[in-house]
Amino acid sequence: MSLLRKLSRMTTTMLISIFLIVLHCFNFGLSLTPLEAFQTLKKLAGQPVPAKGTPFSQIPGPRSFDDRICIVGAGPSGVHMAYLLKEAGFHDVVILEKNGRIGGKSLTIKHRGLSADLGTYCLTIDYIRIFKLLKKFKSTQPKKISGTTLWDESRCFNATSTAVWVVGELIRNDEATSVANASAKIFQASIRYIKKYKELFGSVEGELMLKPSKEVLHQMRGTLLEYLQRIGAEPLKYFFTLYQTSNGYGNLDEVPALYGLLWLTPAVLADGQNPAGAIDQLDNGWMPLWEDIARAADFPIYYHTHIRRIYRSSRRTKVFFWNQRPMVFDFLILSPSMKEMIKVLDTRKQEHPIFSSLNDDGHYTATLYDVTKQSPRGLAPYNIYAEPLQNKSNYDVSIDMDIFGLRNQQHGAEFAAGQTPTNGGVETHVCWQYGRIPPNRSIINRRFYQHINACGPRRVRRIVRKTWQYFPTYPVSKIDHGVLWDIYDMQGRYNTWYIGSSVIFESAKSVVEYNHLLFRNYVLPKRSRNRGWFYHRYRY
Repeated sequence: MSLLRKLSRMTTTMLISIFLIVLHCFNFGLSLTPLEAFQTLKKLAGQPVPAKGTPFSQIPGPRSFDDRICIVGAGPSGVHMAYLLKEAGFHDVVILEKNGRIGGKSLTIKHRGLSADLGTYCLTIDYIRIFKLLKKFKSTQPKKISGTTLWDESRCFNATSTAVWVVGELIRNDEATSVANASAKIFQASIRYIKKYKELFGSVEGELMLKPSKEVLHQMRGTLLEYLQRIGAEPLKYFFTLYQTSNGYGNLDEVPALYGLLWLTPAVLADGQNPAGAIDQLDNGWMPLWEDIARAADFPIYYHTHIRRIYRSSRRTKVFFWNQRPMVFDFLILSPSMKEMIKVLDTRKQEHPIFSSLNDDGHYTATLYDVTKQSPRGLAPYNIYAEPLQNKSNYDVSIDMDIFGLRNQQHGAEFAAGQTPTNGGVETHVCWQYGRIPPNRSIINRRFYQHINACGPRRVRRIVRKTWQYFPTYPVSKIDHGVLWDIYDMQGRYNTWYIGSSVIFESAKSVVEYNHLLFRNYVLPKRSRNRGWFYHRYRY
């Protein structure tokens, strides 16, 4: 079998692993095979170290299993929280959803026999609780993404792998003298990043680290780029640009370092060099998972509810609506953007300074479309475009996925040559456009068609477009003072839990892990209590 055919059978991730590790071993004269080197890195990431920081305190919550609990939002965090409450023994839970469906930013569209995700779309190795849910609810299952194609300045030719691009950027910017030198620097930086993470936090259970000391907060101060520079891991900045910025998680010189540490954990960084592949997709999309969980919870969901005002006391919460009678609850759980919720919430003096500082001006636009003329292809159907990530341009297409190719795990030389099967001669794609300014329809359309026709005019049929308010973040100054742990300390204090991406990170894994964090530190009630006539009068 020819070398080209052998390479075509490998995933892009396998090529990255071999490319980086072999050159590193060659440069330093190490007698390690690529697999042995990967296992060494994985062992370092998985090495148990005692967790460091102040343990989480117990939090107040519902006082009785008979409490009537209101969850605002039927996205992943809200639906999953309802499921946890049902499993714990609560039986009177109501979910209020302003839209007409569940799933929030998980939106799966069925088109031409394919399941296309326009929101949540991938999983990494540390989606541990998500994998457990997928094992229990079997309507959608994980499948490896067969690799990534990276396009540099052109969208028509010179496609490469992420490893070649990262190494090339180091050399092009005079940060490395040769391919071997660049590869060794990347490997060494990975080791430093993992060791520093363990030094600061130890082994982290779930998503949020134990509350750090002032000294640790000082060490992880500033932006993600500043943090990488301080710990001697700056060669990772190009890798982080691909895995952080391309997913809508901010520019490295703007986003607080903590958000990078939450997303690119040691396990994820190590698994990025796994010869078997590092990223999964769901074969039937993400929405079936949340629909299964909602059915298991079996609580009523009120759709198209538009909240006018929420008033809270130490024992009751009264919710007023624009389109229906008010409801009274014993406990409140808020999952939407807290920047929006404080507009209708009777905020306390501790809540307002925190949640009003939330920056929610990031937006991601996903477009599902069909094209009849074949797109320019690399070795894999998952395409990343580096130029808009580096130039910080708003709403240029940064990711484009061939859905049929992804679902059928097509890759390699045959895919690049257009010799793999197609879906009836029509390509179905989802492309992503990220911006940090309010979405402008004309700009989004213009950049979309510039992307489509960059290599010549093509007939395109746009199926669905969805723009999300995406990745809410707190300012660097707030993060540097431990705002995420301040929010945790407020949990339950005002007869309210705060969940969702506003209090942790914008990923399905993050919000699910945060729900478990609350339940781990909440003591379940011992008995039920009776209610008075006032409650029943205003219940519905």
